[in-house]
Amino acid sequence: MLRFLFPFLLLVIIVVLAKRFIESAPAAEKASRITTVILVALAIAMTILAIFHRVHWVAAAFAALGAAIKESWRRIHNRSAPSYAQVGNSVKISEQEALDILGLESPYTADAVVEAHRRLMQKLHPDRGGNDYLASKLNQAKDLLLKNYRA
Repeated sequence: MLRFLFPFLLLVIIVVLAKRFIESAPAAEKASRITTVILVALAIAMTILAIFHRVHWVAAAFAALGAAIKESWRRIHNRSAPSYAQVGNSVKISEQEALDILGLESPYTADAVVEAHRRLMQKLHPDRGGNDYLASKLNQAKDLLLKNYRA
């Protein structure tokens, strides 16, 4: 009787923890967590079966590898951190900062703003070795200066 009680209690604890893990997730992530729990349970079950010689150890290794690959794939492709462009555009800049970014001085023309923006963007565009943050700052500076331009 005691021989069956310990594994049963262990199973109940694991199920309760898995349920809490799934329920604590935001709605958009619940499906992913359910899949993770199922793959981890499969890997554990296959490992136990391999220990008791019910399946070959290679099958258990593939099950564990599948769970690890799925989790790694999810972490790589579902990053929730904002991009540099989102961070750069969320901070408002002053007109003087915009002029400094584009390398211009106070009496400026719309043509000078467009030319400075074009020249710097050719150097700092993400496709040419720059990054999203710098490109978004240049765009933000150009937009602010053109909006505030008085002819």
